Amino acid sequence: MKFLGQPNLVLINRKTNKVIGKFDENGIIDITDEKLIPRMSKYKKAENVCNKCGMAFDSKGKLLNHYRKEHKDDSAGSI
Repeated sequence: MKFLGQPNLVLINRKTNKVIGKFDENGIIDITDEKLIPRMSKYKKAENVCNKCGMAFDSKGKLLNHYRKEHKDDSAGSI
């Protein structure tokens, strides 16, 4: 699941002081750990983010419309 935050922000586990991950230059982080997703949902807003260019949208419909218009030449099954 992708979350938005400050670009280049590093997430650290307070208990173990280990780095969990880092937001990229667009402010997006992809969390795959099932235990961490509910914790991240409390603090950072999950967005619909384009996997190809990194643009964020406020609804799934706008994201799909973006895929149809901007990435129509790419392979069809990559959403």
